[in-house]
Amino acid sequence: MKRNILAGLVLAAFVVCGTAHGQAPQAYAEIEYIDGDDLSVVRKGLAVSTGDPLGFRLFQGDQIQTGKGTFLEIRIYPRKDMLKLSENTTFVIQKLVPGGENSFQLIYGRVRAKVDKLSGKEEFAVRSTTTAAGVRGTDFGYDVIAARNAKTATGEPLSRVYCFDGVVEVTTFVTPPSARPDEKLEPVPQTYMLAAGEMVTVEKVETRVEATKTSIPEDVKAFWQEREFKSGAETGESGLSEKTEAAELPAVPVVPAAEAQASSAPSLDLSEYAIVMTTMRKKNTMILLGTLLASTGMALQGTGAFLYYTDNPGLGLNFFAAGAMITGVSIPVFINGYFIDPKLEKR
Repeated sequence: MKRNILAGLVLAAFVVCGTAHGQAPQAYAEIEYIDGDDLSVVRKGLAVSTGDPLGFRLFQGDQIQTGKGTFLEIRIYPRKDMLKLSENTTFVIQKLVPGGENSFQLIYGRVRAKVDKLSGKEEFAVRSTTTAAGVRGTDFGYDVIAARNAKTATGEPLSRVYCFDGVVEVTTFVTPPSARPDEKLEPVPQTYMLAAGEMVTVEKVETRVEATKTSIPEDVKAFWQEREFKSGAETGESGLSEKTEAAELPAVPVVPAAEAQASSAPSLDLSEYAIVMTTMRKKNTMILLGTLLASTGMALQGTGAFLYYTDNPGLGLNFFAAGAMITGVSIPVFINGYFIDPKLEKR
């Protein structure tokens, strides 16, 4: 009898392991090029050592920060899209899903992305507090930097998205046109489709957040022309073939997330984001635990049915009862995980 029980447990273990083994592979990013040595990576709220950064893997939830004079190139797997982070940039990998959504948050600084053609449910998006850029396959840049003139120097950075090749869909969150200067209305979405050579700038002008569509300035073209990808992006021409004279841009300071966030925009600062990510991990853990318990219960029930209809009905009933009990336990665990709200609660 003990041997039959052992055989049943081994069979159940193989079923559960087979289920876990069949899950989709984990997506990740990998550092392929670095120029400079001022690099910080924060994972689950703690700084991690990168050692030799080349080949270092980055995962969903990681925050990457480059200091002065440090440029970084990251390849996203399994799709192999490329990201280049400029110096003085703070960047968060929000979500990496194979065959699904890849999304990132630019807290401050400058980033350029070369994204191959997407298909099916695949998505690639970069967001800031006032702007979201989604692409289907393109070469584009995204800046969150300090304003440079007195009219827009409100202490809040401006965001700008520009397209070198392909098409970029940009959603901005701006002050409603009908809003009076003394009114504090919720920002409204405004969408732009950028073709090659076009740019959208979102900035706070006095009390209003406004979006403007223009051509890409020559200094922006020159900045990225002098800092082309070194590790070999696989997405075609960059749209920067003409040589232009580089205009020196103001230094991009690294600021805390709370300062980089526009107060009226529907977004999260890094402290809120960390809490949401922690809650999401708890939610996913509960759902995974419930799934594993249900799989184990069903495996035991299946083993019990097999034993019942062969030569040991008594043992089969015991296995079936144990499986039913474990499956019953999985239901409240799964439901509890499903109804966990990852949104930040008001304090």
